[in-house]
Amino acid sequence: MVFPHLDAVLVERVWVEGTAICISARTRESMVACPDCGRGSVLVHSRYTRTLADDAVGGRPLLIGLSVRRLFSDGPSCGRRTFAEQVDG
Repeated sequence: MVFPHLDAVLVERVWVEGTAICISARTRESMVACPDCGRGSVLVHSRYTRTLADDAVGGRPLLIGLSVRRLFSDGPSCGRRTFAEQVDG
């Protein structure tokens, strides 16, 4: 695999808008560990989109819309109610 750190991401659409190259992507539906208690969760609270800007590709700006999940932490002794999943790299 060329970019193993992006295995958790699914590219849904790529298009050109004006001078920019735009990418719409989302995280894959997998279990994510709570950063506080370490217990895995797949219970989705909500989703939101992070907008990332990257270096130019072929002289055009690159804009990435990455949809990530906010999950419930249901560890019995965990004080955190929800957390957002992170994508490495």
